[in-house]
Amino acid sequence: MSPAWRKRAPRARGSVAVELALLLLMFATMLYALLFFGWIFWHYTVATKAAHDAARFLAAATPREIQGSAGGAEVPIVAVARRIAALEVGELSPGGGVSTGIFCYVGDSGGYWNGCFGFDRPKKVMVRVTVYMRDPFFDMMIVKFTNSTPVDLRTAAVMEYAGG
Repeated sequence: MSPAWRKRAPRARGSVAVELALLLLMFATMLYALLFFGWIFWHYTVATKAAHDAARFLAAATPREIQGSAGGAEVPIVAVARRIAALEVGELSPGGGVSTGIFCYVGDSGGYWNGCFGFDRPKKVMVRVTVYMRDPFFDMMIVKFTNSTPVDLRTAAVMEYAGG
């Protein structure tokens, strides 16, 4: 006869496996969220640096370069600044594309922003970079939360025009 304290506990063979499966699912979801938000922050950081570098390049352009041809076409130096931002963001693979907007602040305190078409010497320059992100791994899950639109990361850099 065995002592009373050595009695067997009721059998619960599958409960540990169920608990483990639930915990693994929770940890996998947390790991995915951590990686996804890290991926978003990395893209945002690269886009911010691209906007800053393009704005710094444009702010250092000479007045002759920035005023260029006033025929309504984009000034060549603006195209170079746009290319700088595009090349820096080009190392990413956001899945949804990238757009770059370049603007010049013209006039005094009551001035206005235009597209740097070379009419006047600007007071400030601004480069806006928008990255449209899609998740390459779990896009079908993210689409449910974003109504089938990519996540938009928008950043801008504004600098005083220092040329000349």
